[in-house]
Amino acid sequence: MDEQKERSNAEGKSQVGKTCRQNKQKIIEFLFRHKLMFGILATLVLLIGIPFLINVLYMLPIWFPHIPRLVTMWSSSDVLAYYGTILGAAATIGALVGTIGFTQKQIQRENYLRAEQEKWSRIDNSISEIINLLNPMTLIIIKHDQKPKESAKEATNAIQMCMIKMNLLNGNTTVQDKSKIEKLWNAIDNFIQRSLEVYRRIYTSTENCFEDFVINQGCKDLIALYDTNYNKLVSLKSETFSQIYADIQKEADSILSPWRKH
Repeated sequence: MDEQKERSNAEGKSQVGKTCRQNKQKIIEFLFRHKLMFGILATLVLLIGIPFLINVLYMLPIWFPHIPRLVTMWSSSDVLAYYGTILGAAATIGALVGTIGFTQKQIQRENYLRAEQEKWSRIDNSISEIINLLNPMTLIIIKHDQKPKESAKEATNAIQMCMIKMNLLNGNTTVQDKSKIEKLWNAIDNFIQRSLEVYRRIYTSTENCFEDFVINQGCKDLIALYDTNYNKLVSLKSETFSQIYADIQKEADSILSPWRKH
């Protein structure tokens, strides 16, 4: 019976402690959400409320003669002067602490900017290299001295190299960062599949000289692939990284905000 009672008391104390911690956390969160309002209120109390209270304490016997006079070795002006000195010293210390905090935020902002820009610059360069290798016009412009099958085979090998680079990049990218380039990543993958279809079709075509190749369907498919799919892919890549760099700058600037909770 005693053990059950002790266990019940222990559970009760544990529940009370848990409730107190939850209430404390709620109060802290409430103060944080309304910190501007409480900051203004505290300033009014310090600058107006306390001096007014000091003056009232010394003026009460004058207003109400039946109240005993407050006898001190100093006058109300002395108390107010002393309070002003203390308040000024506190303001100086507060300004110093604020300056140190702001300097730390600036250092944190610069470190964040440098780390994020270096990371995304590497990803940007890797994807740019992949997209450049996928350029379908290289089959016509660079490989014009080869037969269609040879050009298509080398283009297919280049795409396979792109896929290897994509796998390496994918393995070195976090899940959070992948979500930022997911749309672009899918577009590259779709473009690769579309390009492979075109190159395979060219590879299985008859071996003709370049003059005939220019006017055949394979060439038309390559030009269409470049004018539509490839240009859209380049534009999407530019838009994606412009947004990423803008988000990095926005997040870096928010670090300097006095209302940011770290």
